Amino acid sequence: MNETISSWTPELASGVRSIDAGAEGLFFLLNNLFQPGVECHQGTSACRDLGCGKIAAIRRYLVRRFAEEERMMRASGYPDARQHADDHAHMLTRLEALLAAHKCGQCDEAEIRQFVAAWSLDHIFARDKQYGTWARAESTV
Repeated sequence: MNETISSWTPELASGVRSIDAGAEGLFFLLNNLFQPGVECHQGTSACRDLGCGKIAAIRRYLVRRFAEEERMMRASGYPDARQHADDHAHMLTRLEALLAAHKCGQCDEAEIRQFVAAWSLDHIFARDKQYGTWARAESTV
Protein backbone atom coordinates (compact mmCIF):
# COMPACT_ATOMS: atom_id res chain seq x y z
CA MET A 1 0.00 0.00 0.00
CA ASN A 2 1.31 3.44 -0.82
CA GLU A 3 -1.30 5.55 0.91
CA THR A 4 -1.20 6.20 4.61
CA ILE A 5 -4.04 6.35 7.07
CA SER A 6 -3.47 8.40 10.17
CA SER A 7 -6.11 6.78 12.34
CA TRP A 8 -7.79 3.45 12.87
CA THR A 9 -10.70 2.63 10.57
CA PRO A 10 -12.95 -0.46 10.50
CA GLU A 11 -11.50 -1.44 7.10
CA LEU A 12 -8.24 -2.26 8.92
CA ALA A 13 -9.83 -4.87 11.20
CA SER A 14 -8.45 -8.39 11.01
CA GLY A 15 -11.28 -9.86 13.04
CA VAL A 16 -8.96 -10.75 15.92
CA ARG A 17 -9.71 -8.38 18.79
CA SER A 18 -6.28 -8.34 20.40
CA ILE A 19 -4.50 -7.73 17.09
CA ASP A 20 -6.96 -5.03 16.11
CA ALA A 21 -6.64 -3.37 19.52
CA GLY A 22 -2.85 -3.39 19.15
CA ALA A 23 -2.97 -1.82 15.70
CA GLU A 24 -5.47 0.75 16.87
CA GLY A 25 -3.19 1.49 19.82
CA LEU A 26 -0.25 2.04 17.48
CA PHE A 27 -2.18 4.60 15.45
CA PHE A 28 -3.24 6.29 18.70
CA LEU A 29 0.39 6.39 19.83
CA LEU A 30 1.57 7.81 16.50
CA ASN A 31 -1.09 10.51 16.54
CA ASN A 32 -0.29 11.51 20.12
CA LEU A 33 3.51 11.34 19.93
CA PHE A 34 3.55 13.73 17.01
CA GLN A 35 1.15 16.31 18.44
CA PRO A 36 2.45 19.86 18.75
CA GLY A 37 3.99 20.35 22.16
CA VAL A 38 5.12 16.74 22.60
CA GLU A 39 8.84 17.31 22.54
CA CYS A 40 11.62 14.88 22.07
CA HIS A 41 15.14 15.80 23.14
CA GLN A 42 15.46 18.42 20.42
CA GLY A 43 17.90 21.13 21.22
CA THR A 44 20.03 18.89 23.41
CA SER A 45 22.59 16.23 22.73
CA ALA A 46 20.32 13.64 24.36
CA CYS A 47 18.69 12.70 21.06
CA ARG A 48 22.11 11.90 19.58
CA ASP A 49 23.48 10.34 22.77
CA LEU A 50 20.47 8.39 24.00
CA GLY A 51 18.43 7.98 20.85
CA CYS A 52 15.11 9.53 19.97
CA GLY A 53 12.52 9.15 22.71
CA LYS A 54 9.68 9.07 20.19
CA ILE A 55 11.20 6.30 18.09
CA ALA A 56 12.11 4.40 21.26
CA ALA A 57 8.50 4.70 22.50
CA ILE A 58 7.17 3.27 19.23
CA ARG A 59 9.70 0.43 19.43
CA ARG A 60 8.84 -0.38 23.07
CA TYR A 61 5.14 -0.50 22.21
CA LEU A 62 5.75 -2.77 19.23
CA VAL A 63 8.04 -5.14 21.15
CA ARG A 64 5.20 -5.78 23.63
CA ARG A 65 2.51 -6.03 20.95
CA PHE A 66 4.52 -8.32 18.72
CA ALA A 67 5.41 -10.67 21.59
CA GLU A 68 1.72 -11.00 22.49
CA GLU A 69 0.69 -11.62 18.88
CA GLU A 70 3.43 -14.19 18.32
CA ARG A 71 2.51 -16.11 21.50
CA MET A 72 -1.11 -16.21 20.36
CA MET A 73 -0.15 -17.43 16.89
CA ARG A 74 2.12 -20.16 18.20
CA ALA A 75 -0.49 -21.30 20.72
CA SER A 76 -3.16 -21.51 18.01
CA GLY A 77 -0.90 -23.49 15.66
CA TYR A 78 -0.95 -20.83 12.97
CA PRO A 79 1.06 -22.27 10.05
CA ASP A 80 2.48 -18.88 8.95
CA ALA A 81 3.50 -17.77 12.44
CA ARG A 82 7.21 -17.78 11.55
CA GLN A 83 6.76 -15.49 8.53
CA HIS A 84 4.58 -13.16 10.61
CA ALA A 85 7.25 -13.04 13.33
CA ASP A 86 9.94 -12.39 10.71
CA ASP A 87 7.96 -9.39 9.49
CA HIS A 88 7.82 -8.11 13.08
CA ALA A 89 11.57 -8.62 13.51
CA HIS A 90 12.26 -6.72 10.30
CA MET A 91 10.24 -3.74 11.55
CA LEU A 92 12.08 -3.69 14.90
CA THR A 93 15.40 -3.84 13.04
CA ARG A 94 14.38 -0.86 10.90
CA LEU A 95 13.42 1.13 14.01
CA GLU A 96 16.80 0.25 15.58
CA ALA A 97 18.48 1.49 12.39
CA LEU A 98 16.61 4.82 12.69
CA LEU A 99 17.86 5.13 16.26
CA ALA A 100 21.42 4.24 15.23
CA ALA A 101 21.23 6.82 12.42
CA HIS A 102 20.29 9.43 15.06
CA LYS A 103 16.96 10.16 13.42
CA CYS A 104 14.87 12.53 15.49
CA GLY A 105 11.13 12.22 15.99
CA GLN A 106 10.90 15.97 16.09
CA CYS A 107 13.27 16.93 13.26
CA ASP A 108 12.41 13.95 11.02
CA GLU A 109 8.75 13.67 12.03
CA ALA A 110 7.26 13.32 8.54
CA GLU A 111 9.73 10.61 7.53
CA ILE A 112 9.25 8.58 10.71
CA ARG A 113 5.48 8.95 10.85
CA GLN A 114 5.18 8.02 7.15
CA PHE A 115 7.46 5.01 7.56
CA VAL A 116 5.65 3.58 10.60
CA ALA A 117 2.17 4.23 9.20
CA ALA A 118 3.05 2.74 5.79
CA TRP A 119 4.67 -0.34 7.34
CA SER A 120 1.67 -0.80 9.62
CA LEU A 121 -0.79 -0.67 6.74
CA ASP A 122 1.26 -3.10 4.67
CA HIS A 123 1.54 -5.45 7.64
CA ILE A 124 -2.17 -5.26 8.46
CA PHE A 125 -3.23 -6.04 4.90
CA ALA A 126 -0.51 -8.62 4.16
CA ARG A 127 -0.22 -10.41 7.53
CA ASP A 128 -2.83 -9.52 10.15
CA LYS A 129 -5.83 -9.95 7.88
CA GLN A 130 -4.39 -13.25 6.65
CA TYR A 131 -4.12 -14.46 10.24
CA GLY A 132 -7.65 -13.21 10.99
CA THR A 133 -9.07 -15.17 8.07
CA TRP A 134 -7.24 -18.33 9.19
CA ALA A 135 -8.20 -17.88 12.86
CA ARG A 136 -11.89 -17.43 12.06
CA ALA A 137 -11.86 -20.45 9.74
CA GLU A 138 -10.16 -22.54 12.45
CA SER A 139 -12.46 -21.10 15.14
CA THR A 140 -9.51 -19.98 17.26
CA VAL A 141 -10.99 -16.52 17.90
